[in-house]
Amino acid sequence: MKKKNGYSMIEVLIASTIFFQALIIFIPIYTDIQTAKDTLGDRRWAAHQLQAELQQFILGNPPPLPVSKETTKDGKAFHFHFYKEDIYTKGCVSWENAEETEEEICLLAIPKE
Repeated sequence: MKKKNGYSMIEVLIASTIFFQALIIFIPIYTDIQTAKDTLGDRRWAAHQLQAELQQFILGNPPPLPVSKETTKDGKAFHFHFYKEDIYTKGCVSWENAEETEEEICLLAIPKE
């Protein structure tokens, strides 16, 4: 028998097929993970900012309600709305998340008297 140096064409085709199938499977998974990471990061930032904004209604000298303001982060617009609901001050933030759907978080605060 002759000694072979290198790979046969069939071995290269099988290895290439396995490699490209792995790429086809893992690239969409990676993309979904990045989208979820961005969505959760925006959600965490929005909740933190909303809580910080509500602090002025709890402890500070709040402006007359209703109040609306807009903040941008990484090119995304976050819309904050504050209004009176019974004895509470309700604050909501809404934005378009990385999945291109509208998302909203609301928190309630009891003003200090």
